[in-house]
Amino acid sequence: MTLTVTIKDNVGILEIEGTDRKVLRSALNEFNHQGVHTVAIRIEEKSINNWMIADFHWLRKRYPLPIVAALVGTIRGKDSLFSLSCDLRIGETNGTLSLPKTRSLTFRKSMKHLLGPHHPAPKEKEVLDIENALTLGLISRIASAEEDSWTLAQEVASTIASRGRLAIRIAKEAVWQGLEMPLEQALRYETDLTLLLQTTNDRAEGVRAFIEKRDPKFTGA
Repeated sequence: MTLTVTIKDNVGILEIEGTDRKVLRSALNEFNHQGVHTVAIRIEEKSINNWMIADFHWLRKRYPLPIVAALVGTIRGKDSLFSLSCDLRIGETNGTLSLPKTRSLTFRKSMKHLLGPHHPAPKEKEVLDIENALTLGLISRIASAEEDSWTLAQEVASTIASRGRLAIRIAKEAVWQGLEMPLEQALRYETDLTLLLQTTNDRAEGVRAFIEKRDPKFTGA
């Protein structure tokens, strides 16, 4: 079992191999107390041993930091379930992704939210090439031939981390909570969260930095 943890420029970087779910969850929770804004994680075959549906919902609904996952090679089973728990997924041109086999109705409902109303859900264990997974919305981006998915995932995570920490967390909450609401209710929820952000020091700092033509220095307050 291997778990490599690095923090760079407010990005928590995780490389896992045969990692137990409890160990991984503990490492993710530690990031909350270490000034991390965003997490980048590398996933390949047999990265995680026993990720469960309960962990899927924990990462989506309760874990506050956005997670950018790099998918390397063939992703299936528990690795597929874990990758679909993340917020953004970066694939490679020669990779594949298959949906895990599960009886969970809530998981299937979550997949419908990702796919949208116009795409039928792939069958369990159906192997999707990355281009098809991108079309369905299961992949966020595909790395170019000159750049692997792990490098691109860290770049995307770094870009997100350069924004205000509170705004990042609230954006994630607005997306995942709003997906399960009727459209009008979701829009009101997003508006309420936006109004909450207007009262923060980070919002004032962002305005000052824009006027003064400098990079903002967000504090998370």
